[in-house]
Amino acid sequence: MRLGQWILVLLAALPAAGCNLIYDRLGGNFQGDPGDPLSGEATRLTAAAFDKLDPDQVVDHHFHAIGLGKGIGGLCGDGDFSDEEIHLDSMRFSWLHPVWKVKTSVLMSASGITDTDKANQQYARRMLDLVRHYRGRGKFYLLALDGYYEKDGTLNWDRTDVLVPNRYVLDLAGCLNRELGAERFVPVVSIHPYRRDAIEKLKEFNELGVRYVKWLPNSMNIDPADSAMNGAFYGEMARRGMVLISHTGMESALRAFPETQGFGNPLLLIEALEMGVTVIMAHVGRDGGYVDPKDDRNTLSSFDLFLHMMKIGKYRGRLFGGLSGLMIDDEVSLDYPVRIIGADYLRCRMVNGSDYPLPGVSFLNPTATLLAKGYITAGEKKALDEIYGLNPLLFDFVAKRTIRHPETGKRLPAAMFRSIEDNLEM
Repeated sequence: MRLGQWILVLLAALPAAGCNLIYDRLGGNFQGDPGDPLSGEATRLTAAAFDKLDPDQVVDHHFHAIGLGKGIGGLCGDGDFSDEEIHLDSMRFSWLHPVWKVKTSVLMSASGITDTDKANQQYARRMLDLVRHYRGRGKFYLLALDGYYEKDGTLNWDRTDVLVPNRYVLDLAGCLNRELGAERFVPVVSIHPYRRDAIEKLKEFNELGVRYVKWLPNSMNIDPADSAMNGAFYGEMARRGMVLISHTGMESALRAFPETQGFGNPLLLIEALEMGVTVIMAHVGRDGGYVDPKDDRNTLSSFDLFLHMMKIGKYRGRLFGGLSGLMIDDEVSLDYPVRIIGADYLRCRMVNGSDYPLPGVSFLNPTATLLAKGYITAGEKKALDEIYGLNPLLFDFVAKRTIRHPETGKRLPAAMFRSIEDNLEM
């Protein structure tokens, strides 16, 4: 089932059961805490997932910062945080918009948030707990998210679904790293190129050590191919050696609009690449499709357009695919990792991302479908479900490393779970 179908089922079920119970069954349906011991089989499967990988080199390039309001309730001292607040559109909490109300409630359950007044603190503590019990000292790229800007440079609050400020993410990453005693979280800023201060912000955060920028064009109203709007921004990124993580494919978790959904087309990122920017195509175009550039009478899947881009030789070393969101239960896109396994030219050109907190959403757990497709065994399904019940962040990694091509038995290679820099050295 796709996300929209599950939402309709959930809406139909709400009158017959308590809302919170339903949210927890479909959201954070956990069976214990991340520090609880795993069974022998789950332990063996986890160890196998780290085969040929130094746990300290494992990288998750796609970890969302979410919450409400500002600060994190004194976890690291609210004085250490800026006054900028995480913004969620009020429609997400109103039964006047039932689909968004349900989506938000399920996602909060999956994130360990039970009290909206303490959302930031609860999410931060959950992040700490998950990462503390994730083998090694690997890194997690923590994403900010800018708002919806018009071409005149003004922020349109009516169309801004979620806004996670850059300064908040820098402060949160610093706080979590101090608590963990290691640099585990890497801040990723989100700067809309239409902002009047876009170049200044890019310089400011790069000089603070930030190298990565996150875009969600469908929700932020960014046409990646618009050189008139983005040219100076791309040029500055290229000069500074910065990396753009840009969503590809349709968007359903956050609000997008008919006139902006097209901005997820992987082909639109050619402009950034031509100007020398290194790009990670997040989600490898997991959802939807766009017009075939060779025949406007046909529509190609976003994933096939992603593969087309990856075959362009001159982009090698600067264009990467992101595995984020590929462990979501979907009949079509669960085949994409297996197609990636079979494409040797992608071997050192993919990077991992969990898209956390989505792996914590129980009804998106793909193990039943993976078993039906022959990508895992019944024993592996049982072990993976056990890992999900304790640590969904670890589950996402182990599931990706467990699935195999049904004909060749090959798995996603270890190289895809290291950093871009590590891959370029191979």
